[in-house]
Amino acid sequence: MPLTCDALQAPPVGAAWQKAAGSKETATRLDQLPPGLVFDDALNEPICYDGDRKVLRYRGFMCNASYVQLRRLSDQPSYIAALEQLYVGSAVEETRSGARALMRVDASLTAAVAAAGMWFWLR
Repeated sequence: MPLTCDALQAPPVGAAWQKAAGSKETATRLDQLPPGLVFDDALNEPICYDGDRKVLRYRGFMCNASYVQLRRLSDQPSYIAALEQLYVGSAVEETRSGARALMRVDASLTAAVAAAGMWFWLR
């Protein structure tokens, strides 16, 4: 049974896709799947293609073995490029805006403490 993730349907029923529910989801544009390529349960990878939105999606972290397995499915350049984006994107941690703000405050505070230390040292 092919895995599709159409907007009008329920999420794909593939076991790997369901097992990865709640995991980070990475998506990238892909105009169409290569001819004959089907993501079925035998593949056992949390990947699907949304034909209406033209998006290839992957849930969770894509390890190298998964990338190699999915890469062997087609030599079409657009599929390979999309797969590489999913591979890299699945490994990038999401940053929270609060963490960025805290880092900016921390950097400013460190600079201020260093300047104060220099002032006392040079006095």
